[in-house]
Amino acid sequence: MSQKTDKCELCGFDGKLTIHHLIPQNVSRHKNKYLKREESNFLYVCEECHSQIHALFTNHELKELYNTKDKLLSEPKFRKYVEWRMKHLDFKGSSKMSNRRKR
Repeated sequence: MSQKTDKCELCGFDGKLTIHHLIPQNVSRHKNKYLKREESNFLYVCEECHSQIHALFTNHELKELYNTKDKLLSEPKFRKYVEWRMKHLDFKGSSKMSNRRKR
């Protein structure tokens, strides 16, 4: 279960964090309303990691394939990004690649 932390649960960035829903809200809202409030349904992540998650994966992929921290980190492209990010925590830029996003 994810607990409130001051560091990104993926790269360790120490700063402002956002909440990433492991099962996207617009997908979970219909059948499992409790998932929006359930701490096991989200991670505290930095804006850079959060942007990268949504640049690489569709909501359907997040729901079906990457709905845990371990599953996210098992995907080679995302794991490579997190490893790079851990070495470049001072990087502040847009990691959004929406025009390359898989659909």
